[in-house]
Amino acid sequence: IIAGFGCGEASILQEMVPFPVIGLLEASLSAALLFGRKFSILSGGEKWKPILEKQVENFGLASRLASVRTVSMTGAEIV
Repeated sequence: IIAGFGCGEASILQEMVPFPVIGLLEASLSAALLFGRKFSILSGGEKWKPILEKQVENFGLASRLASVRTVSMTGAEIV
């Protein structure tokens, strides 16, 4: 599992290595789908909202996304 949440690092590595690679976002989406029909994402940093919406769309899951909500603090500030 690659610990990048919204930037597609896993898809780049999938083309380069002969073993499975999954990103943190893909793993999170897969887990969320186990618990219900719709899911929401809560993230630090307002700039992530459109990025995450696009990534969810790229995975073909836009119809299952209830919302993407952000808090004003960035992930680094939260930590």
